[in-house]
Parts: sequence; structure tokens; C-alpha cells
Amino acid sequence: MFIHDSNHTYRWQIFEYELVYPLLNENGLLISDDIDFSYAFLDFLKNHNCRAQGLFDKYKILGILSKKTCKQKFITDLNP
Repeated sequence: MFIHDSNHTYRWQIFEYELVYPLLNENGLLISDDIDFSYAFLDFLKNHNCRAQGLFDKYKILGILSKKTCKQKFITDLNP
């Protein structure tokens, strides 16, 4: 499990997500606080073909990604 709750700039969030994602086991969780501060969490989900859940309150959104929801992207045609 990894919990992001530090610098909420796009660049830093993406850096941390990309750094820890490969280290999570197949049932690992990536949890990120304040995902409404930038599009980093949503872009990460899109780039890794993942689905996530969010916990909402009046002032913030917490994103919860289970690695097992991510689908491997395959290249089916290698010809240009």
C-alpha cells in the first residue's frame, strides 16, 4: 500500500505514482489524498488503464486505486 499526501502538484504526484506503482503487488493499493488539486490521478488512471474509487467530503477527494483493476495494454500491431 502506498499513500500519497505530500506535494499535490501535478508533476510531483505523477512522479510518485510512477515510482511506486511497479513496486505494488497485484493486490496493492495506491491511495492519494486531495486528487482534486490536479488531474494527475485521473491521468495516471487513464495511462495505466485503471479504475479507481473516490471518497468525497465537503472539501476534498481521496482516490483509491486497487492495482488489480488495471488492465495491461497490449500492442497488437507493431507495423507502422
